[in-house]
Amino acid sequence: AILKIIKHCKEFMPALVTGQLLGLDVGSVLEVTNCFPFP
Repeated sequence: AILKIIKHCKEFMPALVTGQLLGLDVGSVLEVTNCFPFP
């Protein structure tokens, strides 16, 4: 998921980008399993 986030940021730089993170809440850690960019 981190590579998708980096790619999305790089494509739209220097503008701010947004997106949705999907994952699991395991104790005090949020594990991101997927992400979807919002253009």
